[in-house]
Amino acid sequence: MPFRIPMKIKKNCILYLVRSSQNDIDMLNKSISLVSLNLIPALKKKIDIIIFHEKSFDASYQRKVQQPNECGFIFQEVNFILPDYDDKIKEKILTIYPHPSETSLPGFSMGYRYMCDFFSGSLYEQTLLKNYSYYLRLDTDSFILSKIKYDLFEWMEDKKCEYGFILPAVDRDHPKVVEGLWNQTSKYISENNIKTQKSINNIPDGQFYYTNFEIGKVSSFSEGSQYYNFYRFIRSTGNIFIKRWGDAPIKMLGVNLFINRKAIRPVHGFVYQHSMTYNLNLLQNNNLSIFMFKVIRRFKKLCKQQ
Repeated sequence: MPFRIPMKIKKNCILYLVRSSQNDIDMLNKSISLVSLNLIPALKKKIDIIIFHEKSFDASYQRKVQQPNECGFIFQEVNFILPDYDDKIKEKILTIYPHPSETSLPGFSMGYRYMCDFFSGSLYEQTLLKNYSYYLRLDTDSFILSKIKYDLFEWMEDKKCEYGFILPAVDRDHPKVVEGLWNQTSKYISENNIKTQKSINNIPDGQFYYTNFEIGKVSSFSEGSQYYNFYRFIRSTGNIFIKRWGDAPIKMLGVNLFINRKAIRPVHGFVYQHSMTYNLNLLQNNNLSIFMFKVIRRFKKLCKQQ
């Protein structure tokens, strides 16, 4: 029998992007402790937690981050630099993009827009990510509040799922920050004669997933995939930085256009909180769940106006 080199078995990972601030570390530690309590016990294979960060997040910050013994832990530095745009694009990029709905609220910094670019697609350029089959993205203020009684990653594999999202956290973005996104995407599809899984006309303008919790199959988004090619087009327009196109509506478009709808599934069975928004997944009555989600979201908006 000929000798065969065994294939390296890929792991799965949970990933965060963290700023160099004590507040981010405090929220991150709470998120990780809840992951350790409510998610990791159901997993059948050891995973890694990856902390993406800029250079300023040095050892003095890293020492403060909670590191569970039951999983691997990796700090990975990323360098956020503006793509090599021509001067016509660069001169349109504001240092602060004004908040579209509330002039009293702070606008969106370049750091925020780098985050949008990262989670829209430059994440998938990270060499480290090639070591994994599936990733779960969480924000520092993503909190899993109840036990997940099944292996999320095994569920993804068994269901042949390529993208998992939280219900009912699907919403519409402010028209100002998706200005031109649907039109540019439609033009990209038609000019390149691209066959899509779903007509863009059937994706409501401005609709997005709350991507602060998303679970994805790495190969479906990596270099060479239809999604990644789409991201590169979006990035080339400069509008992530000019118009503050966010990763959430970009992901909504890319996932629904280029991934088979049978491979896109909502994730159920636990309570999840991001900021003041809860998914209320434990409620058996889905209509009640959606109603309560909208009530809490409205309360959040009212608080911002105070």
